[in-house]
Amino acid sequence: MKIQEKNIAPDGVVNIETLIIDIKSMISSYSREPNLVRSLNSIISKLNTIREILHYNHRLPMQQIEERIKEICKEDKYLNGVEIRINFTKKFGEIDETKIGRLTANV
Repeated sequence: MKIQEKNIAPDGVVNIETLIIDIKSMISSYSREPNLVRSLNSIISKLNTIREILHYNHRLPMQQIEERIKEICKEDKYLNGVEIRINFTKKFGEIDETKIGRLTANV
């Protein structure tokens, strides 16, 4: 089974980016109404600010990790558990062996 790597962003960022795309498509649809376009552009700028805050104050994207684990388990019915190893890296990418965390869960 080949696992494709996906870029994982902090929770909410992907949803905000999807919302921005939807609003931009609305702007093109309502281009003849300048007040509405101005309001939608204002909403987009506020969403961009929220997206930057989420990138700056990021947390582990637990919801996306959980969804990916569920996808993998659905693909392979013989899996009955998941072991997640959390590695902490030092400045130059070296793994700090003293701070390794493990989480094991039955699926």
